[in-house]
Amino acid sequence: EIGGGTWERRPALAATLWRISGRLQPQSAGEAPAEWEIKEFVMYTDVQCTEAISVRGGITPIASSVGIIPSQGVAEAARAFDGDVGTGWVGSGKLVWSDDTEGPELRAWLGLDVGIDAPHEVRCVRVFQAKELSRQASSIRVDWWGRNTTVGADTDIVNNFAAWQVMGRLSEVGGGTWSRYPAGPGTQWRLVLSDYVRDGWKIAELEMYSDPHCLPANLLKGGEPMASTGVNSPTRASDNDTTTLWAADCAPCSGNDAWTGFDFGEAQTTIVKCVRLRQSGVATEAAKSAALQRWTGVEWETTMTMEGLGGGGWQKRPALFNTMWRISYLGEGQEGQCPSLVRVRSRVWAVGRLQFYSDDDCVREITGFGEPIASSVLPPAYALDDSDMYGPVAAFEPDSNTEWAAFCGIDHHWSGQQVAKAGDAAFCKPGEEWLGMDFSGTAGIRAGRSSQVDVRCIKISHASRDTAHCCDKADQVLLERWDGSSWKAAVWYHTSIGSSSNDSVNLEGRGSPASGIKAKEGSVLPVNGVFSGLHNDCLPTATRRGRRSSEECAIPLTGAVDLLGDAECSKHNDCVDAGFVGDCCPVEGEYSRCCCSFLKAQAVFDDEVSGEGISLELVVIWVSNIMPWMTLLAFGCIELINNLNSREIQWLCEFPIQLQVRDAPKYALDRTEAVPSPSKYPRLSEYVARARQFVKKDASAPMRLFRVLTNPSGTRARRGLRLFGLTTIGFFGGGIGLWLLLAVMVGELIMALLMALAVIIRAAVSPFDPSRPQEMRQRLLVIGIPIKTDADLPDLGEVVASAFDTLVQAISSFVKFFFDFLLVRASLGSLNFDISIRIEALVLEIPDLFSGIRDLAEVAWRWVQAMTEAFSQFLTLAVGVPRCEGPAVVFAAVCLTIVSMVLIRWLNYDFFGLYVASKYSIKPTRPRCQKILMLSVLSGCRAVVFAAAQCMMLLFYRSLVITNPFSTKDWMCPWDDTLTMLLGRGMILVIAVGSLVLFFLCANGHFMGQDYVVAPIADWLQIDMSDLDPDGSDSVIRWDVALAMLPTSFGLWYDDWNVKAYLIKERAHVYAGKLRNPQPCQVCGEIHTPYDEVMRETGRMVSLCWQLLPLGILVGKAAEYLNNPPLYHKGTALPCLAGRQPPPPPEEGLDPDASRKDRICYNFSLFTRWFMRRGVLYLRRAFAILLLLLVVLLPFILTKSNLNTLANPMFALAMLLGLIKALFDALIP
Repeated sequence: EIGGGTWERRPALAATLWRISGRLQPQSAGEAPAEWEIKEFVMYTDVQCTEAISVRGGITPIASSVGIIPSQGVAEAARAFDGDVGTGWVGSGKLVWSDDTEGPELRAWLGLDVGIDAPHEVRCVRVFQAKELSRQASSIRVDWWGRNTTVGADTDIVNNFAAWQVMGRLSEVGGGTWSRYPAGPGTQWRLVLSDYVRDGWKIAELEMYSDPHCLPANLLKGGEPMASTGVNSPTRASDNDTTTLWAADCAPCSGNDAWTGFDFGEAQTTIVKCVRLRQSGVATEAAKSAALQRWTGVEWETTMTMEGLGGGGWQKRPALFNTMWRISYLGEGQEGQCPSLVRVRSRVWAVGRLQFYSDDDCVREITGFGEPIASSVLPPAYALDDSDMYGPVAAFEPDSNTEWAAFCGIDHHWSGQQVAKAGDAAFCKPGEEWLGMDFSGTAGIRAGRSSQVDVRCIKISHASRDTAHCCDKADQVLLERWDGSSWKAAVWYHTSIGSSSNDSVNLEGRGSPASGIKAKEGSVLPVNGVFSGLHNDCLPTATRRGRRSSEECAIPLTGAVDLLGDAECSKHNDCVDAGFVGDCCPVEGEYSRCCCSFLKAQAVFDDEVSGEGISLELVVIWVSNIMPWMTLLAFGCIELINNLNSREIQWLCEFPIQLQVRDAPKYALDRTEAVPSPSKYPRLSEYVARARQFVKKDASAPMRLFRVLTNPSGTRARRGLRLFGLTTIGFFGGGIGLWLLLAVMVGELIMALLMALAVIIRAAVSPFDPSRPQEMRQRLLVIGIPIKTDADLPDLGEVVASAFDTLVQAISSFVKFFFDFLLVRASLGSLNFDISIRIEALVLEIPDLFSGIRDLAEVAWRWVQAMTEAFSQFLTLAVGVPRCEGPAVVFAAVCLTIVSMVLIRWLNYDFFGLYVASKYSIKPTRPRCQKILMLSVLSGCRAVVFAAAQCMMLLFYRSLVITNPFSTKDWMCPWDDTLTMLLGRGMILVIAVGSLVLFFLCANGHFMGQDYVVAPIADWLQIDMSDLDPDGSDSVIRWDVALAMLPTSFGLWYDDWNVKAYLIKERAHVYAGKLRNPQPCQVCGEIHTPYDEVMRETGRMVSLCWQLLPLGILVGKAAEYLNNPPLYHKGTALPCLAGRQPPPPPEEGLDPDASRKDRICYNFSLFTRWFMRRGVLYLRRAFAILLLLLVVLLPFILTKSNLNTLANPMFALAMLLGLIKALFDALIP
């Protein structure tokens, strides 16, 4: 390894040649050769680097090569030893073999030849590399010319001449400053970049302390600055001048690309416990995170991570929790900015004044100590401006003409002169820009004052500056606190009513409401410190924002919000995870937004709402306050017109012809005066005749009531009652008329969707008329399957199809069981039972053998849960969280009206009966592919309709349980909603009472089959259902039935009671006939839908009706399971209900002399006939009862403690019962 440009001597004695060897990066094709530049290099004979090598006659430099520095000429090796860091040596690398790598590597070296007779032992070296990264070595090795240590038998050295030996290595050596080797543990400390900095990391000042509080007396001094790279000297980061900055020579910088620190010397072993840092205020030149590292003597070791850093101000780490507080920018909101003549683009966010307070009312200001901190600082636009005019200190001064401004990601570069493009758009990103105060490490703290503070209220003033580049206002900010390691949102905890407030603080101040640390058992869920509506006006006045703890945080919400919110709001999972039980965790009797998942992100507090403006709540209140009086005024005008005499009428008739049209209603309503002469008032007479004809002839109920109210004749008492009725109906009807109209429109839309799902029923009508033999022959040619008779035995294809149907029914049975189990749990949760087990945990307990059903079961439940929250999503989208009781009650009344309309019509349309009849019409009248497709669509539509009805029943039940029209709660409504609240409560009472009465009548069959009720569904399906009406077309309601749902709920059927009430036989025959089902019953020979199927679907309808009552779902599930098949039937109206009858036994009976084998065969045949006739039916009923018991009892006995041991075998048992029942339902018969 002979160099060039210097004298080289060989042989050389050991320890007479010393050098440093640097590893260079290989150059790519077309690039200049890699060079190493060393400004100064000194070798010492002591470990403290104080005694430099001194040789009589001088030393001889050696180098790998000699390069050229354009400004200095030839950079000889001697220039690295002249004591001037302004000059230096430059050398190119050579490919040499090294033990460090498998192949050759590019190295350059510089060293000394101390002479042939003057061996020296070098114990310390100091190197000053160039500051440019491209002219530095990635690693440096200290080599010496050592002896050849070949050892003989007598252990004497054989050859004193040797080669280069490695003494040590310098890792991660910087440039632009001195680097020392070796360095003892703790003698060097550095701050390493841990973030991505786009425009290069810049540091104004860096200070290290030996105590954790950065007290001035413990400042570590005397350290020699060092750095990785830099466009200037690292001494700029420690010169006590915040206007000078050290800048890393990397752009962008990331990871370990940049670092700076101090070498405290071998004689000063230090322990750094605290760091103060001031970065550039430009956001693209400051790091958000860094790491403090210590030299262990071998490698660098991280001792502290510094997160959440900002720029433009001092940052201190470590910091105790609650010693730093800040507000973060969340956006400018929807209100826009204040009017400005110079604002043409988005400008930077700025704050004129920020104040922190320790009380809820912003009285006790936290002042007198603290150090302002910020994310970034906007540089001045003009050279004559103060460089720190927008610094964070300006936001905490009483001067109203100063402000702090964020940099906000402006892309152009600022300079000492006016910015290149004043007014360029700024991009303030939510969560990126912030302003705050560090209450630790100041003079007040050092005097013994506590640095941990509890900010519970803030005041913020917007910046008043209005220039092209500054300043815009924030409409929403987030209050954050330092938790000891990172920034966290400040939170306030709910506590139950009557509990003691959590204002007290325990050890280390962790119990404060805003600290984010649970202080006692009474704490509930947090409310984040998100403050909105900060620029409701454009005046530079202070805006106060705060939160309150304890019961003041419990947000009183009506049952409407809970009803339209989370399906398990009173047992929300977050509350369960927090360990709370009771009525909406645990604010008894009221509902807090922390209990409902859909309320958590909504604005509830007054200071979260960005201005009132025009909102849906205000519109509802305004309409409800105006419409009753307008309607009452209109009714008063009608009454006034009715009492006009002939003289007044004649005077009105003298008005110009353009006004006469307006008088037409008067003559139409007034039946005591004659119509004006047609010859004198032709147009008026025409309008009057039409209007009066309509009023007299229209037979609708509203018009009949209208005629009664506008009839001027009668006694004084009748006229008084008429006037009272006119006033009441006009006032109340006017107030709720619009909302009733809205409910009717939405209800009709939902019914239209349900009717669209019935299109498969219309498609199920057979194209072949069973009464025409020619079409039946065509059916046989098309389908290829003859009509089954009692004598036909199933073929192999039917057996295979039945086996597949068995499997499908088994899976469906378990999914239904799991679905019903979850529904029962949800209903029990509304009655304060413990249902805290998550749905995910229950799904995981499904046996692995049926793991494919897990996703199906969970999806089914999630779908229904989403359906029940459909209204809540609309409420959240339209209103958010209602602050006014009136609009909330009106909205609940509208929802009740919609649900009532849909359910009452659905109960009487008998969708389930039509679906099952369609199934039996499709099977014998469609080819195989069409049949499979149509049956699949039919099953899907049937499931959707049932799930939708189930959701609406749950919704209606919750409305009846939760919505109390007589409750009195405190609301935060900024308007007077008294009238709206009264109208809404009255509407709820009328709708709830009327709906319950109608539900009772429908559930007991009082409207079953009435022609005017089923006419809409009959018209849609294009089939005639008039034959269902048992009383003819003149009847409105059936009074020959009563309480038919009672026996039906337990699977008991009587011909003169519920069979008659629900028209089981009529529906089975009419549906089969209208859908053209050609398959006659194999028992009675008549064409009809199987009676047991119609009974099963009727049981489903009754089940849904039972779910309106508390614990009614238990009876409702009994109605479903005990009617599949019906548990008992008494009567002769349904002769084939028991199924196919087996052939009778031989009339001659068993021969008395028959052998034992013949007797066994004969008795077995009798048992088989009995089993096929009765036994199968009994077994189906038995397994249905077992499944019902499992569904009803399992929610009561399954808890968290026995979930892992009990759930899996119970689910396996349910699957087994469902499989056996499916065998008897589909295959064995």
